[in-house]
Amino acid sequence: MKKKSVAVLALGLLLGTGYVALAAPPPSYFSVPVATDLYNGNTYNGIPTPNATGLGYDFYNASNKLDSTTYTKNQQLDPQFKSNDATWTGGPTNVFLVGRTAKNTNEIGVATFVGGSIFGEVQLFSGVTGFGWSGAGTLANPYPAMNFDAPIGSTVKWYMNSVDWTNGSQTTFFSDPLYNPDGKDHMVTYSMGGLAGKSMWVNFTGVPEEYFFSANAYLVGFEDRIYGDYGAPYHGTAGDDDYNDILFLVDSNSLAPVLSLSQTMAPSSVPEPATLTLVVAGFAGIWLYGRRNRC
Repeated sequence: MKKKSVAVLALGLLLGTGYVALAAPPPSYFSVPVATDLYNGNTYNGIPTPNATGLGYDFYNASNKLDSTTYTKNQQLDPQFKSNDATWTGGPTNVFLVGRTAKNTNEIGVATFVGGSIFGEVQLFSGVTGFGWSGAGTLANPYPAMNFDAPIGSTVKWYMNSVDWTNGSQTTFFSDPLYNPDGKDHMVTYSMGGLAGKSMWVNFTGVPEEYFFSANAYLVGFEDRIYGDYGAPYHGTAGDDDYNDILFLVDSNSLAPVLSLSQTMAPSSVPEPATLTLVVAGFAGIWLYGRRNRC
């Protein structure tokens, strides 16, 4: 069933090819305990592992809930870790809110970047706070769902706006640590290929419906506190390092049958300068066309 997109980031297809793979983020992008797996008795293997807080809403709990795994610690998801998740390629994309463990009030969405500046933002979920799951994937309790379209070949970054529960201040974190105020990586991504072909009940429009996942599903989580801004025993870390302050599933199961999975959204690459020039030119053309039509 085709869903009506909540927003369209731009019109038309972007021309040009020539993408270069994004290198894995260095350990310095993560706080020391996450980068060296010092939490929870993990064995250091070079893959950052979020702190498992024991509240019952950690990544391994989410995997068990979503994919019927029997994990007992976050490190067991390390083989599914996606290091190159700073920038994502565009396409029709579905997003499902899974859970949260936050006193802060958080919002997630996607933003297009052109020439290093934000071109536009699409809010997906807002007012997310508290502790617990956002649904059960059943007809009686479906997961909240949203979708958006980004032009095939365009690039977007995830963002989280977080309002501090103690003083009302707001901080925005992006999937790309280079755009974060502390220079740290506040988002982690795990492949959820095991969901391929499986179904859950979700709610796009107020009416629950059964949704079947593609092989291109990902579990994503954000850490909502700035580096060093927490307190003992977490001095010198990004919040409490659990990265589960907001958890959501991303699936690029195509909304339009003419699109293949290879064209849908996935964390993979960033455009070369020549492609960015085409992106800027394309957006400028769209803007001028709209301006002329209004005159």
